[in-house]
Amino acid sequence: MLQYLMSTTGVTTAELARLTGNTERTIRNWLTNTTEPPRSVLNFLRIKKGSIGQFHENWNGWIISHDGFLCTPENDVMSPYNVRAGQFLLQNVSHAEIIEACKLGGIEQPY
Repeated sequence: MLQYLMSTTGVTTAELARLTGNTERTIRNWLTNTTEPPRSVLNFLRIKKGSIGQFHENWNGWIISHDGFLCTPENDVMSPYNVRAGQFLLQNVSHAEIIEACKLGGIEQPY
């Protein structure tokens, strides 16, 4: 797993040693299965790769692409703008629903 994560993220033994505060010898021990790398190191590399599933199980399969897009397990892609716009639309729909419910119930608008 460590070798795969290092190769897919382009992290070298020297760089991983520097980033994690370990020696290159320790990294080589992890790579040869002499000792197990800490879970935090594996999670760091997963995050560097773009995976966000380790934050919570609801995010399994989601990634943040190298160019900053949020990608769903179904291969839908959203920019930060799309996420903000979606939230704005949801807030406005909710606002409109509240107003409509007030009108139907003969209640003055709460604002």
